[in-house]
Amino acid sequence: MEAQTNKEENKLLLISHVADPDGITPVILAKFTFDNFDTLLLNPKEVDEKLKENIDKYEEIHIVDLPVSEEMAKEIDEKEEWKNKVKLFDHHHGNLYLNNYSFAKVIDEQNGQKESGTSVYYNYLTTISDNEYLHKNSSKGLVNQVRIIDTYDFKTEEDQKAHNIHSLF
Repeated sequence: MEAQTNKEENKLLLISHVADPDGITPVILAKFTFDNFDTLLLNPKEVDEKLKENIDKYEEIHIVDLPVSEEMAKEIDEKEEWKNKVKLFDHHHGNLYLNNYSFAKVIDEQNGQKESGTSVYYNYLTTISDNEYLHKNSSKGLVNQVRIIDTYDFKTEEDQKAHNIHSLF
């Protein structure tokens, strides 16, 4: 899949998961935060190759809900320019090893609650942006509903909203 490109030159590439709401929602959140960026929606096995193809084309690359391989993580970590450019946000327990690298933030569970790629990325975005739409209760609600869908954290009747979003997807 080729990067979706806007007419103006983009400084940011967002790589996310193609297959579910937890991969698509970070694109929506990024639209609240960044004026112009490119998007690649990938399957996990495609990340290393596409990252290598694009790493020199962008000033910053965000990877959400996807891992890089251990070999790629080491390569990023060894190259100062790459390490300062790549930011990875994930929640999968099997990817916790990536927390050994400064460019990665993998949070499986926090404060007794399972996290999603969307929620980890959202928490980061709220620290760098004061965009009113990003901080609205509706955005927070969407992030939580995606988290519920992705982690199967259905606990209350209110979680029917998450089921509805999943059905729409």
